[in-house]
Formats: sequence, structure tokens, C-alpha cells
Amino acid sequence: MIDIKKTILYSVLASSLLTITTPVAYADNLFTQPANRHGKTEGYLIFQPTSGDTIGSSSSYGISSEQKTDDTTFIGLGIGVNGTKGGLNLNTEFVLGSTNILYEFSDGRGTTETAKSWDLSILGASLNADYNFLNSRLTPLLTGGIGWYYFSYDIPGGSDILFSGSEFSYSVGGGARWDITDKFFMKGLYKMTSTSSFSFNGISLNLGYIF
Repeated sequence: MIDIKKTILYSVLASSLLTITTPVAYADNLFTQPANRHGKTEGYLIFQPTSGDTIGSSSSYGISSEQKTDDTTFIGLGIGVNGTKGGLNLNTEFVLGSTNILYEFSDGRGTTETAKSWDLSILGASLNADYNFLNSRLTPLLTGGIGWYYFSYDIPGGSDILFSGSEFSYSVGGGARWDITDKFFMKGLYKMTSTSSFSFNGISLNLGYIF
């Protein structure tokens, strides 16, 4: 359920940003000055806009339909512990978001109609491992993790019916970390999270404090 075109687009944008900012980073010794995160605990805020995804499709009597999730933004908190050498970071994240599930109908003649189906509330928790490739203030990183997502569906129409369920999740991503000072840091990465029913892909921005 990963959108290849969007993944390529975001990867190109991230690579372009890295190319532009690398000379600035060298000028400020960000790649050569040692970081102060080794062996320390940290907390951070999470802001992650994600793109919508097609989660089902069907066709009958010349009319095709697709079930999609709308774009959404996750907000949350993370707590992490850095390894004594600064490369490995183990962290736990908790995120909250809400979106709509839409039905898009097409009659095969170019006529398309979109109808709102459900309101979807999302609560997620994950255990992740980040690997920082450099022991400097600015470093590229890779991340991966497993977790659990809880979903609740609110069916519109005045019936006030609520369905809920939970699913196992996995995620992968990559980006960069910048230790702005000895106490404050930020991370920017493209992260892809999938469950058996849904996929949430987008750029995750984190702002944190090192204890």
C-alpha cells in the first residue's frame, strides 16, 4: 500500500535539501564537532503530515469504487535513550491522529463522485531503533520499528454507531538528526508506517530535549 510515486518525490526532495544544506553544515563544523547525546535520555515532540492511501477497491455493473483514507497529520510524544557510543538510539513513540475514509465512485466515462463514509480516529504506539551514522552534531540516520495501532470508526448519519479494532504495525524511514545545542535537537525524516489495513507515509519532524 506504499505510494511509489510519492515515495520517490519525497526522497528527491529530501536529497535536494541535504545537498543544499551540506556546505552550510561543513562551514559550521556540524559534521566534525562531537555530539553530546552519548548515553543520555531524551524526549521529543512529533509532527507528521501523512498522505492518503487506497485501502480497497471493487467493480460491479460497470461502476468501480475505491475506498481511501484522506490526508492526515499525526502529533505525539517520543522518549529515547542513546547508546554510550552515540550511534544507536532506542525510542518509544505515541501518536494521535484523525482522518476520513472516503468512497470514490467512477462510471468509466470520466464521471467521478466522492462520498464521505467514516470518521477514523487513530492512536498508535511503537518501539523503534534509530541508527545515527556519525557521532557529530549533524548525522544521517535510518530508523525502523514495530508497534500497535488502535482505530475507531464513527459511521455518519445519526446512527451513532462506533466500531473499533487494533492492528500490528511496522515502520521504516530515513533522514537526518541535528543536535542544535547540547540540550536541544531536531530530526527530520521520511517515515512509512503500515498495518494490515492502512498505510501512513510522510515527513516526520521532531523537536526534542536531551536530559
